Amino acid sequence: MNRIVIDSKEEYENIISFINAYMPKQKYEITFYEKTESIFDAYGIEIEIGKLLGRKVWLKSGGYIVIDITEALVAIDVNTGRYVGNEIWMIPF
Repeated sequence: MNRIVIDSKEEYENIISFINAYMPKQKYEITFYEKTESIFDAYGIEIEIGKLLGRKVWLKSGGYIVIDITEALVAIDVNTGRYVGNEIWMIPF
């Protein structure tokens, strides 16, 4: 099931109308967020954006990629990190 959480009453109603009109067979849980805490804080969105914009990106396998941008090149360093398995990593360029 897909879930949509929105903190604007007007946009919440627009989404409900759109889904009912154009995608009535789709299963969506649409929730209006009414708490006083910011929706970004409640769901940790700011933290995840910060992680995505950082130079170290952790992978599900426990490894990580470090991306360094210089004037002449972009260096991508792939590290195994906590990964101790035997998979072969292939990064297409």
